[in-house]
Amino acid sequence: VGLFLGLGSSSVSQSGASEKSMNGFLYGVDVEAEIWATRNYWFGLDLGKKFGKYSKDQGTFSSETNSTSNSATRVKLGYKYLPMGFFYGPQIDFYTGYGNYNYSMTTNTTDQFTDFTFSGVLLGAKGTLPMMETLRLYLMFDFLLTSTYKEKVNTFGNDDSSSNYRLEFGGQYLYEPNITFSGGLYVLSNKANFTGATKEEQFKDVSAKIGTIFTF
Repeated sequence: VGLFLGLGSSSVSQSGASEKSMNGFLYGVDVEAEIWATRNYWFGLDLGKKFGKYSKDQGTFSSETNSTSNSATRVKLGYKYLPMGFFYGPQIDFYTGYGNYNYSMTTNTTDQFTDFTFSGVLLGAKGTLPMMETLRLYLMFDFLLTSTYKEKVNTFGNDDSSSNYRLEFGGQYLYEPNITFSGGLYVLSNKANFTGATKEEQFKDVSAKIGTIFTF
């Protein structure tokens, strides 16, 4: 179970015009669960929710603020590789599955804001390295291999292509045999490219994340 606090942004690049962008603080919660089938294979489910309000950064808007409710759903099937053959050494998790990222902004067709969704096949890896008996560092990176872009209300139209990546790094401290404290930084980016006047739309979050891992 984790808590988020960070900065989110929404930007649009248009041909022959300056970039339009909004940003603001986001806060939220993240719940992750893993069920182990064998010593190395596992199934995971991640659910995240963030809330906040974007304010004008640059460009011209009919309304200079917009509320947002961002959510993330990730279903994963993973394999844990143990280079030294035991859990106290380095660990590398490889996983695939399905990812869905939704940016539910207040619909404003003049400013081209609505409910945006990026989804597709997920690929990723996470590595952890022991620094001492109770402390491990971790690095995680994943992306949507086949990103699909959708709009609730037609604003930009069909995209030419879309892309996604998620990067997270930090540390984990073993407080008790079944309780681990975790903290790190989290970067999430979703981007859609177009062939018309609007060249690019991008959402980006940079957040601090703290939480507790319970092991049963």
